[in-house]
Amino acid sequence: MKRDALPSLSAASQQAWAEYESYLRILTDLSPVTRRNYLSDLRQFQAWYESGEGQESTSFTPAAVTTPTLTRYRRYLQQTLQLKPASVNRYLVTLKGYFTWAKSTGRVTVNPAAVVKLIPQVKSPPRHLSDKEESALVAAVTNYGSLRDRTMLILMLHTGLRAAEVCSLRPEHVHLRKRSGSVEVYGKRNKYRELPLNATARKVLSQYLPTLPANSTYLFPSHKTGKALTTRALGYLVSKYARLARLDPISPHDLRHRFGYRMADGGRGKSENSGCLVRRTGKFFPSRNLGKVRQVNPSRLVSAGASAARRSLLKSWLIGALGAAVALAFVPGKKDWQTLLTTTLSAGSVAFVVSALSERKSGNETKVTL
Repeated sequence: MKRDALPSLSAASQQAWAEYESYLRILTDLSPVTRRNYLSDLRQFQAWYESGEGQESTSFTPAAVTTPTLTRYRRYLQQTLQLKPASVNRYLVTLKGYFTWAKSTGRVTVNPAAVVKLIPQVKSPPRHLSDKEESALVAAVTNYGSLRDRTMLILMLHTGLRAAEVCSLRPEHVHLRKRSGSVEVYGKRNKYRELPLNATARKVLSQYLPTLPANSTYLFPSHKTGKALTTRALGYLVSKYARLARLDPISPHDLRHRFGYRMADGGRGKSENSGCLVRRTGKFFPSRNLGKVRQVNPSRLVSAGASAARRSLLKSWLIGALGAAVALAFVPGKKDWQTLLTTTLSAGSVAFVVSALSERKSGNETKVTL
């Protein structure tokens, strides 16, 4: 079910919305897209509340919302709108943030969203484009698309850029040289990184840049507005060329994962380009012949090393004690069990100390406690 683009609100509800909009705009460091999504989600909830579907028909005020109201809204999103768990959780996260702010500013005394649970979801591995599918996609944009669209898709396939990063690129961010090149990227949370460009990316950029208007602010401006291309428009373009190539639906993020697969298959899983796919997250979904690359917790390595050292020293103690017992058993004459036990324990202790000193001398200074 398609929701209304801008549902009408009562005066009280509009005032509450405007107060939160002012807070997000002035006192938070959110991107315009994130801020717009939060406000849109809040507006949809306010309109639902005032429509009476939540069993309330009065004007929206934060103090009037209860936990059962929010759980009914969650059920409405799931059953009536039939949204996917990720979409439902986005609404719930927005409302959790809103009521956390409302409680901190004294607009409510109790946060009704604090105990509302998100919908559990099983993460599926991202779509893996094959070489044949990639060739078909590039062929489709080459035959049916513009030079701008072809440059965007090839750049994404060969750099692993996010959709928002591609849309925000500016001409001055691209640096091309005879045998090398790079692109400056400001990613999530305004993180800066510089990515190298391979020969394929440099070639298509060298063809595209001369056609870009001199006064263009963005590298890939919209043909309609001349401003930055939106992530939604980029997603539409990728889907369009996937359809022309007769492929299953593809998103811009699938192109990013295609780049990560290529880097992993090429033995460059720790490159700067794919660092966000493998190195920083510590997880990746490689092809079947590679197995699964997982991040190893350093504390587990220390614990495993300490356990191995304990086992080694205990083994040395047992060998020394058993050796002394066997040797003493073959000594002629009457044997005192107390003497036998003392000798065995002493031999084991000597073997333990010698083994510990050997471990320390070899550089393994793991603290061992038995």
